[in-house]
Amino acid sequence: MKEIVRQLVAAGSNPRARSKSGESVLHLAALNIDPAIAALLLDAGADPKARNDDGESALHWAALSGHVLVGRLLMERGADPNLADLRGNRPLHAAADSGNIEMVKLVAASSADPKAKNRDGLSAEEIALDRSRPDIAALLSKAKPQTVTPSGAVNFGTVDVDLQPKERF
Repeated sequence: MKEIVRQLVAAGSNPRARSKSGESVLHLAALNIDPAIAALLLDAGADPKARNDDGESALHWAALSGHVLVGRLLMERGADPNLADLRGNRPLHAAADSGNIEMVKLVAASSADPKAKNRDGLSAEEIALDRSRPDIAALLSKAKPQTVTPSGAVNFGTVDVDLQPKERF
């Protein structure tokens, strides 16, 4: 798949192309577990802030899919962790819904507001409780304003999240 994307980009395909419902190719890459594909598209000019017709960004899709490396890459390239879709859900809501605690830690360690509520009045913590994920809810309940430790890790309540890249794309 990566080689096909590489060839399409090299042949001049539009990395900002969209489906009829507004999904960009980057949205689709966010569903793919291979961050190298997302990196190829971003390098070719794909917009990390692009929204579909529901107001969702590729970061929403990566968060809901639990693809931590793609989510990290999107945020490094400018995706907004506080961008709300038309239902008021932010990437942290999607991460809590996914049940992937590593994705929740990643998004929460960014500038994401852990107390933000969607249009139904639910925070990410409340979504985690609704999905029977007390571990995620407990993590989010302890969320405090971010501080950076001397090692470069972000202190998220009582959990240190190392934001240094673990893999190169």
